[in-house]
Amino acid sequence: MDKDKIVLTLTSKKFQTIGILISIGFVVLNIFQLSILDEVIDKNYDLKRGILVSTMIFFGLLACIGIATMIYNKKNNNIR
Repeated sequence: MDKDKIVLTLTSKKFQTIGILISIGFVVLNIFQLSILDEVIDKNYDLKRGILVSTMIFFGLLACIGIATMIYNKKNNNIR
């Protein structure tokens, strides 16, 4: 496969949209898992809560970066 074709595929609007939706999906999944986490039953409650919150922040930032990139590309007409 040609390098230019790979770059065009990875920077396409469809690919960016899929990445944003996956990131938002992981944030929603982490919120759901955080809501069912029980402090009384679970021995590693603090560790699991920390992991869920940090991954939620990470994927939330990825989604924000993706949205900002799409807005920037649309503003400069760089979207393919």
